[in-house]
Amino acid sequence: MEDVLRRKLHRGFGYFDVDGNGRLTESDFAAVTGRLEGAFPDTHPPTLASLHATFMVLWKRYFRPFGRADGSLGPEEFAAAVTGALESDRDTFLRDFGDAASYWMLTADTDGDGVVSRAEFEHMYARTFGLPPDRTAAGFAALDRDGDGVLDTAELLRAAGEFWTSADPDAPGNLMYGPLD
Repeated sequence: MEDVLRRKLHRGFGYFDVDGNGRLTESDFAAVTGRLEGAFPDTHPPTLASLHATFMVLWKRYFRPFGRADGSLGPEEFAAAVTGALESDRDTFLRDFGDAASYWMLTADTDGDGVVSRAEFEHMYARTFGLPPDRTAAGFAALDRDGDGVLDTAELLRAAGEFWTSADPDAPGNLMYGPLD
């Protein structure tokens, strides 16, 4: 696996490891959606339910099979799960992650205008993953490929696909969670 992809997958692991114990479990995946619910309490409940269901599909389809006997994964098993999914059925993996990204966008779009503003993006990442605005500013700028000051569904889906799958060190989606340094 290319170094840049490995670094991104290890970073992604850290964001999903909600309890910070170095192991991912189904409860970590559920806790991410709980954080979003706490960050966006006015989100339509069916959207949150769909987001939670999508995260559980991701867990059960891609991550649980790579877990240890206790049902947990470490960073290397997480990376192996993602790369294994990409090798075996890339299109389904991207569709499933795209579903999660779409519900994520609906959750973050607090004003209902169909796009995610910089403020909504910063709020989402601060409340969900604890990222400060200085870590997300470069990401937002890189993901806003058309320069209109907002992220639409296509921009978010493209960025998510690049972050989780691309070994290209210059892919803008690499900055989805801030600089890789």
